[in-house]
Amino acid sequence: MNSKEFQLDIEALFSQIINGHGFLHYGFFEKNVDNDLTLARLGQAQLDYFNRLLKSLPSDTKSILDVGSGTGSNANALFNMGFDITCVCPSSRLNTIAKEKLPNSIDIHETTFEEFSSQKQYDTILFAESFHYIEPKAAIQNIGKYAVKGALIFDYFPREGVQTSEWRKSHKDFLDIFNNEIGSSFMIVEDIDLTNNIIPTFEILDDVKNSYIHPFVRKTIETFSKENPIKSFFLKILLKKIIHRSMRRSDRASSFLKTYEYRLIQINRIN
Repeated sequence: MNSKEFQLDIEALFSQIINGHGFLHYGFFEKNVDNDLTLARLGQAQLDYFNRLLKSLPSDTKSILDVGSGTGSNANALFNMGFDITCVCPSSRLNTIAKEKLPNSIDIHETTFEEFSSQKQYDTILFAESFHYIEPKAAIQNIGKYAVKGALIFDYFPREGVQTSEWRKSHKDFLDIFNNEIGSSFMIVEDIDLTNNIIPTFEILDDVKNSYIHPFVRKTIETFSKENPIKSFFLKILLKKIIHRSMRRSDRASSFLKTYEYRLIQINRIN
């Protein structure tokens, strides 16, 4: 298991504990969180994210290809609402979790979207925080190939001039690729910057880490060192690293705001 898979496992576990869904996406906040910087508030915001996503599904959608389906939480909720769901996810670990909550009738394709192949088409292709993992040209070409009605992208893009990886593209670059590849058959009917509605996710996580987790780790290590001087001597180097990390303040909210913009993009077929 790589570090990314471990991080996703932890995020899904926290979501499962907080709201019983195991969501991997961020929270969506209609209003400022003020001083309500709690994981319970974040749990509600994850549900609000899902509900906001529902509002922008292309009309008359019946079948959905859930790209980057992760632990299957979105797919399960959509299935329970009557949608015909098919999942695509390259992680065997996450797919194992998904299979535990999804009915056997839901197909899970264990592959990347770039390598995905099917004889079927789907009313809507859904990217709920998965588009940034995919090479955008290939993703857009597959929208043209498999989408009957359109697609919905709820995800973040690097800001202009920010280099994050060789395949991640800015929103402007995305629009250029879209127009070049499928612009004659599809149109973007909704394209909203919702960055400020997502940022409170990081404000809450920053506060939890800085106000609770860091002090707890630091105090635990200090107590251990006092009560176990010999053991702490031999573990000195390791403990220093842990203390250093625990003392370092998290500021993901500011970092995300500088690096990314979070957008909701609805794409509809026009011919």
